[in-house]
Amino acid sequence: MTSPVSLPPALQALTQNLVGRPLEDDEIRQLLPYLPGLGAPPAGTPTSDLTAMLNDIRASSDKALAMRQQEEQAILRMIDGAHSLSELRPSALPAQGLSSSPSTMVMTQIADRLANLARQEVQSCFEQYFGPLKQELTAILEHLQAEQNTPEASGAGEPPEETPANSSQGPSRDVPADTRPVS
Repeated sequence: MTSPVSLPPALQALTQNLVGRPLEDDEIRQLLPYLPGLGAPPAGTPTSDLTAMLNDIRASSDKALAMRQQEEQAILRMIDGAHSLSELRPSALPAQGLSSSPSTMVMTQIADRLANLARQEVQSCFEQYFGPLKQELTAILEHLQAEQNTPEASGAGEPPEETPANSSQGPSRDVPADTRPVS
């Protein structure tokens, strides 16, 4: 039996494999409303209802997009007005515009915890890579300060004063012996 309205060849082959026989005209007519572009919308779902639903979805989507843009602008203003990163922590932000729901509180706590963990990780990495160098430099500085504070080191840079006790040459050789004053 050939039908006045036929199905696409791939669909016709599929239905024959599933049912085990070619579809009858009555079955094709029942199937056509569900195929896009081949029939009217299924009974019980008028086109006007579908159009209204699509319009509602579009309106909701537009409203959500507008709200998102407003939130982005508010965030940008908040970032521009902040003088330091600590002012941008969720616990430091003003509560206006934010709901005080339990989920907001949880998100604030999570953000603060993540910020603290990041700070601790940076500190840990710094200590791991630069800690030994810091200790060596500290030890060198302490050693140098100790050397400067010892009494022996304070006079080491100046020539010793010549006194008769530490003079090994005796009388000065620059002055002839016969021109020395006699006492």
